[in-house]
Amino acid sequence: MDKPRVLVFLSSFNGEKYLEEQLESIFKQKDVDVFVVVSDDVSDDETSSLLKKYEEEGRLCLHENKKNQGFTYNFLDLIYLNKFKGYDYYALSDQDDYWLEDKLIRAIRMLQDEDKHFYCSNLTVVDSELKNPSPMNKFKIKKKDYHASYLLENICTGCTVVFDNAYMDQLYKYYPNNIYLHDYWLFLIAVFTSSYIYDQESRILYRQHGNNMIGSDNENMAFYFKKFKNSKKFRHNLFSQLLLGYGNEMSKEDVKDIKSFLAYKKRPSQRLRIFFSRRYKTKTHPKLRKIKLLLGKY
Repeated sequence: MDKPRVLVFLSSFNGEKYLEEQLESIFKQKDVDVFVVVSDDVSDDETSSLLKKYEEEGRLCLHENKKNQGFTYNFLDLIYLNKFKGYDYYALSDQDDYWLEDKLIRAIRMLQDEDKHFYCSNLTVVDSELKNPSPMNKFKIKKKDYHASYLLENICTGCTVVFDNAYMDQLYKYYPNNIYLHDYWLFLIAVFTSSYIYDQESRILYRQHGNNMIGSDNENMAFYFKKFKNSKKFRHNLFSQLLLGYGNEMSKEDVKDIKSFLAYKKRPSQRLRIFFSRRYKTKTHPKLRKIKLLLGKY
């Protein structure tokens, strides 16, 4: 039986320190046939030279941006503007993590066994030397009763994502304008218009280094208050784009929930409705999220 063909989308920017280790972990994936396509976002270190070496060896395809896109559209344009064919599955990769050798095949088998189209998973947070492992989500994430809860909470981290051609066809239906967070966009399409599975088990070492402390044990209450205070109010445009591109494929309840969220700042009654609604119940820091919403900070 032929191995599944997997295309990995990788976004790079000044990633010379850990990029080679990340790539080698991708090339060592077992029971799959892997190829990597990279978009480099105008790196000014040795990232481009390293990638060109791999390209000369025929192990990846490199695209170099003429101007810096930022990580959201460095990923999205790589996916949307290149109609890759001949692959069974697609995955996203950061430039500084480490994949266990069965990461891809585990995701593919779960998608096949459960007849789903989009996969994401937990992560194992590690330090810069891939030591001191700790799960990102220490509690069990269950499928929500209502899609509206994902308007307040994104459980999908892009570097864990794997999806099939059916989902890719759905994704290609609409190119979003001026959004923030590519993984949230991909996940929302899966939730509201396709199907998804969340894997509680992690097969990726999610490297934390420098000032990057998201996902670590430093995510205490003070961290979340600071995060909420300084967070970008990106959801309004994200959900507006979702309705514009896919509203005619959603249930009436889902459309109503999204429109209620989009109107909550202008209508205090909507804030109270969402605040007390079970439909918007979240798993991580539910009280803080509801307080933020009541104060109009989303």
